[in-house]
Amino acid sequence: MENSRTQVISNKMPRWLLVILLLIPVFIACFQIRILDNDFYFLYPTGEYIVKNGFPHTDFLSMHTNMEITVQQWLSSVFFYYAYSLFGKYGVITLIYICYAVINYLLYRLALLISRNELLAVLITWLSGFFLFFHFMVSRPHIFTYIVILLEVYLLEKYIQTKKRAFLIGIPILSVLQINLHASMWPMIFVFMVPFIVSAALSFSKQLKKYACGSLLPLLIAMISGILAGFINPYGLTNMLYMTSTAGHEHINLIGEMKSTSTESIYGLVFFALLLAMGIISFAKKEKRFELRYFLLFAGTLFIALKHYKGIPYFLILGIPSFGYMLSDVKFSISFPFKKTRRNTILTVGLLAIALVCIGIQLCDFSKLSNQPKIDRYEQLDNVIGILNQNNEEITLFTDFDDSQYFEFHGYPAFVDGRSELFLKKNNGECDYFEEYYDFIKGKIYYRDFIDKYGFNYFVFNKEKSQNVYLPLMHDEDFELIYESENVYLFRKK
Repeated sequence: MENSRTQVISNKMPRWLLVILLLIPVFIACFQIRILDNDFYFLYPTGEYIVKNGFPHTDFLSMHTNMEITVQQWLSSVFFYYAYSLFGKYGVITLIYICYAVINYLLYRLALLISRNELLAVLITWLSGFFLFFHFMVSRPHIFTYIVILLEVYLLEKYIQTKKRAFLIGIPILSVLQINLHASMWPMIFVFMVPFIVSAALSFSKQLKKYACGSLLPLLIAMISGILAGFINPYGLTNMLYMTSTAGHEHINLIGEMKSTSTESIYGLVFFALLLAMGIISFAKKEKRFELRYFLLFAGTLFIALKHYKGIPYFLILGIPSFGYMLSDVKFSISFPFKKTRRNTILTVGLLAIALVCIGIQLCDFSKLSNQPKIDRYEQLDNVIGILNQNNEEITLFTDFDDSQYFEFHGYPAFVDGRSELFLKKNNGECDYFEEYYDFIKGKIYYRDFIDKYGFNYFVFNKEKSQNVYLPLMHDEDFELIYESENVYLFRKK
């Protein structure tokens, strides 16, 4: 690998043009409707509790007040709490846009470091950035995790290219940040170090030495230091092992984001179309440029993206820039600065047309497909909450999994909520509440037994997801339907 100081950056462009091109995705994103994600409604009260009372060890949101909990997103929750308490909904949305701008900048810097091709780095930033924003830039701790992971891989790549060990000092610092921002993703810090460690380890093999890069010992020291730094968190080893608490659990893996990526959704279709395009490019390119660490990053993030829908962002921010190395020798036939020729005029118009298409996609298709249904549903849930607030009797409410945290936000404890892993017995030390919820919704247990056990007297259902409970209640004389609107139904026990 050549030292980065001696490598020439190809397809360079004026700084003013580069800044404009990098700002286009952020500018377009500002026209996209953003609403608060479901998870925000348990993140905010969690942050509020921590600021006012310190770190909790038993639950304070659900109806299970003796349940042991680990707040694996505590620092993210505090950020969201302050953003919302100081500036309301728009404070949270602004925080999302700031994170998106930082992600785009880091994505460009990493793509440029790998490809040494300025225009290619911009195109990768556009491609990955637009796709990332459509569905994954929401009010969840993931937006901070993407920044940490990008910084980590950037530092590792800088170390490989410059041989300066000072860049590895950032690894334990990022480890501390990640374990407190989003502990369930903390092990990924070390997963993404593996391609660099494997590449460095090849130096000990005579046959594979030509594929080696970097020194193994500094990387191992950085990894061990990062692991030890993970203990700097309020929940200790429990937080560090948090990812293992849900690994392979059958029912939690049925949650939408935990399912395998498929063509059932528009995002799955776009993802596989992107893979197909990359396959065609790989097949058509005569000269195959190869570096083991880039191949491992690409293959590893692709595996994560195929295994779980929520793994797609890691392929976008690491896999695609790694793929860019294969195209790093491509010389685009564009001269900068632009000359007043018919050819460059056509190219300029072409770039503007692409920008307009991206704007059209943002403002039309994805706004309608992603955001409007959620807005309508929250309006319906607000109507239900209004009815509950007018009632003087003691309310023990059962709600669907997706809506639970919204009711908790408004003061109605739920049976389970979006912190799904906390409702497993091996985590809470009390009961497998998530298993009970699943059996109830799927009709695997007699609905009256479950209702009587916990004393529920009000029920909010999503008709499509809860047919096995909705239908029996409709025909049970002890229950009455007191509100219905599209897909939201409120039942009351007489």
